[in-house]
Amino acid sequence: MISRAIYYPYIKVPQSSWFTRVLLYWDEVGAIVPYEFLEDPQRLGPYMVSLVREQLVQQVHPGAFLWKVPHFADAFLKHVDHLNLDPNAHRLVWPRIHMEKLQGVAEPLCDRGFARRTPNEASYSPWYEIEPSVADDFMAYLAAVLGQLPDENPMSPVTDYHAHLLSFGTESGDRKASVRETVLEGILPGPAGPVEPPRLAEFKAKYQAELRRFRMEVEEKISELSVIDDAKTRAARVIDATEYLRIAVDELAARIREQKAWPRIDFGTLCALGAAGATSVDVMTAAGGKWAVAGAAIGVAGAVFSAFQRSSLLDRPLAYAAIAKQM
Repeated sequence: MISRAIYYPYIKVPQSSWFTRVLLYWDEVGAIVPYEFLEDPQRLGPYMVSLVREQLVQQVHPGAFLWKVPHFADAFLKHVDHLNLDPNAHRLVWPRIHMEKLQGVAEPLCDRGFARRTPNEASYSPWYEIEPSVADDFMAYLAAVLGQLPDENPMSPVTDYHAHLLSFGTESGDRKASVRETVLEGILPGPAGPVEPPRLAEFKAKYQAELRRFRMEVEEKISELSVIDDAKTRAARVIDATEYLRIAVDELAARIREQKAWPRIDFGTLCALGAAGATSVDVMTAAGGKWAVAGAAIGVAGAVFSAFQRSSLLDRPLAYAAIAKQM
């Protein structure tokens, strides 16, 4: 069972109640940070520096891992070519991506008109400006690849912007995602605002067993329910499971309420894509928990599959991508 998450698309994690809830739900949370930030960590901002200091966020340096991925650049470039995009179609601001993350992708994207060196800087710059839709797909791709490295414990990609969810093509109607949406809607307790990292680290250390047990109960129930073929039976069992999980929720909420200095308790969700006016998350898996192949392996998910061809990744389950949106 997956116990770790990796945040994308930005280097700095958000200082929000949603991310506090992410930190409580997962055992470990990573953020994709280029090596150069090690020399000047203050560029990460005081909040993230404190999270790293308290070991609540682990810095994932892409340069240390992407060399292990046999077809990292080729797989993504093939995906871009299939999109048939026009780089001159609009004049939106192009986001910047550090060259360490791009690993052989930058110059071919420049040749295709989807990337350019940052302007008005010195002759050498480690940053590239990337066409917006390509940038969205690339950061989702990068997070998924880093989360699936064969020699590492898997990580679930998580993000707090709905637009970045679209790269994974969540309109596929995955049954497990639908079950998770129903089960987790509005039941995950957490502080309504951000909490100082030292206090959050103290809470996680004190109630590590309770937090882990809560996540394992949620994921086990979702796995059980998602294999039920009959829709009516599945819906009835989901109601039963939700009531059962309320016991674990009440226990966790009681522990949080004991933290007198924390903001009020809010019951958000880690899975309710499309809930109007609410913070929400969608979680998707490939059918049967394995990477789909041939015609099913399309989009960013297909690119990740192609990146790892002929590697040991194909022998293990696909880490689901947990994606949140903030309304």
